[in-house]
Amino acid sequence: MFDLPSLDTRTLASKGVRLDLVRPDGLPVLNRAGEQVWLLLLGTDSDEFRRAQRATLVETVTDTSNQKLTDESLDKADERALDVLIAATVAWGGVVDTGGKPVPRTTENVRAFFKAFPSAKEQADRFVGNRANFLLESPKPSSSMGGGTSAE
Repeated sequence: MFDLPSLDTRTLASKGVRLDLVRPDGLPVLNRAGEQVWLLLLGTDSDEFRRAQRATLVETVTDTSNQKLTDESLDKADERALDVLIAATVAWGGVVDTGGKPVPRTTENVRAFFKAFPSAKEQADRFVGNRANFLLESPKPSSSMGGGTSAE
């Protein structure tokens, strides 16, 4: 119906976009073999992300209705937010165990990875939430484009 690729974030959000992790000092995260560590992440506009987010919201509301916020309930909320980020992490590369063997991407392994490396979790969370990372390449403006109204 609409042909506005410069506003389309759903296409890449649903396919996933690669995030090359960086250290807090800005250098790339490399494993011992010198391979870049990367995550393939879905964006907030993907159906999968929205389903995961909705499921955690329902659980959070159910758990906290008519209750005071406690450390335990806040910890549960943090875990649920992590669940959404795990659901958005659809592939990874360069993640190896202490023997140098690739670690398969499973829910449990992604959870352990994000808990072991908070800076990676933070990068992934920021990346997923930034729609600019999921924009399609915008077409070049045509020379016949008007600039609005003239002041003359």
